[in-house]
This record gives sequence, structure tokens and C-alpha cells, in this order.
Amino acid sequence: MRTQHHGHFINVALIGAHQFSPGVIESDLAESVSDPEGRERMRTYRSVAIPASSVAAAIAFAMGQHCWCRRRRDHRPSHGRRT
Repeated sequence: MRTQHHGHFINVALIGAHQFSPGVIESDLAESVSDPEGRERMRTYRSVAIPASSVAAAIAFAMGQHCWCRRRRDHRPSHGRRT
């Protein structure tokens, strides 16, 4: 999982060998862009956004799993080393 250095954001989830990232999420970011052309591009980009509630539901589901689902274990042979 990538390291997040600033803030406390969950930006990826690892499932098997695949990394999933939510992509564009609904927000008011476009309204804070001062350039009218840039603001319109942000609004267009946001047209494919998923609701923040969907991301929250996915995070709640992942956090609600049993601890054995959340831990990654290394199943490779240790070749006599204790891990």
C-alpha cells in the first residue's frame, strides 16, 4: 500500500494482487477553481464522479472485516528463518 505522508486519507485498497483506487469522487473542488475555463473542465471531469457515500460504504465494509481478512501474511518459505 502506498504511504500517505500528509493528512489521513485512505486512497487505495489492495485485493489479491490488484490495487484499486476510487478515481473521481464527488466534491465541491470545481467551485474553488478561480479560472472559469479550468472550473468548467473540472465540472466536466466530475461528471463521471462516484458519490462520496459509495466510497464511505466501501471503507466501512473493509474496516468491518475480521482481522484475519485485513492482515497480509507472507506465505513464502522462510528457508529456516523465523519470521
